[in-house]
Amino acid sequence: LKYSVEIRRQSNLEVYDKTNIEHLLISLATAFIHIPDIHVTHLRRLAVFHASEEHYAEAGHCYLTMAQVYSSLIEGKTRNHDTLAEETHGSTEAGKGTLSKDLHPLRLQVCRFLKLACEMLDHARLYEKCNHTYMKLIPMLNLNRNWRELSLAHKHLHEVFEALATSEEKNNEGRLLGCYYRIGFYGPMFGGRDGREW
Repeated sequence: LKYSVEIRRQSNLEVYDKTNIEHLLISLATAFIHIPDIHVTHLRRLAVFHASEEHYAEAGHCYLTMAQVYSSLIEGKTRNHDTLAEETHGSTEAGKGTLSKDLHPLRLQVCRFLKLACEMLDHARLYEKCNHTYMKLIPMLNLNRNWRELSLAHKHLHEVFEALATSEEKNNEGRLLGCYYRIGFYGPMFGGRDGREW
């Protein structure tokens, strides 16, 4: 609650510290890592914040993390279902159908987050990462039999490969492929800097 209040207070200021808001959003997402829906809600807020600041690579990675959270939920539910089926000496087709219906909304969410990640990574000109993300998205679109989305995905992937080829022909001119580090100090030996991050 304290972080949410501070985010609202900072956002209402005429000049506010963007890195502080980012830090608070990360802290909120981390605080609720054990509650997937709330964790994803705060990751979505962080992704929207990054996109509004034109930090597309960071926004893309937020969407990838959201997709991973829901993918983990799907794996967990599938594993639980399989374990229950083994304990009851086999599963029925009806049980499989019920599981499939339960997982369908989660699969749609994973697809949506992966698609948003691709869009952000494309804006960031991280074409290789965009391709890697489509390797996860396209099989899910096939599984969901979403032909229109599959067509759009292949069209966008074509555009990504064209941009990548053009970029490599120009020796990656205009692409920033560097890295940065988040530095944090933790422990009593850092005194007043304990728990601070930059």
